[in-house]
Amino acid sequence: MEIDFDKIKSHRQLTEISCIPMAVESILILLDYMKVNDTSLQSNPAYSGNSNWIKSGWSISKGSSRVVFKREFHLPDLNLKARGDHFMVDYFDKLFEKIDDELNNERLVIISLESGTDQWHMEVIFDKVNNDEYKTFTFYHNHNGPKINESNNLRERVTSMKGTDILTYLLIEE
Repeated sequence: MEIDFDKIKSHRQLTEISCIPMAVESILILLDYMKVNDTSLQSNPAYSGNSNWIKSGWSISKGSSRVVFKREFHLPDLNLKARGDHFMVDYFDKLFEKIDDELNNERLVIISLESGTDQWHMEVIFDKVNNDEYKTFTFYHNHNGPKINESNNLRERVTSMKGTDILTYLLIEE
């Protein structure tokens, strides 16, 4: 999927724990549902530090259409342990099938990736490089502009974490 990085080049992550709303804002800016430099989701304390606000669906409207985000593969939602061998056996292939399906339908995917000991960060998947690799972008607190990761060993990273969750969205015409 082609990304207009000029549109989001001045976007930023406001705090260390605002990466979830930052990633959602990035997509909404690219879809023209938010203005460039709008950080209103990150500024709302209810949206930072967790994705519970997206769990069952969160939407924003513009005219006669809306974007609905939802959380997927977050195993605690199913009363299962978030990560482990069970994820690799039962969910790993399904996760990447879902990512491929979203990209094939011209939709971006937000993925939670380990960024340190017991630390997580959101990246936005925007393209598939080959059968195993993907391109992502993200923003970091105290770093200007997007960081684009061309071949970031996404499968390897998810394998070493033994699980992750993603945020997906749908455009709905009303």
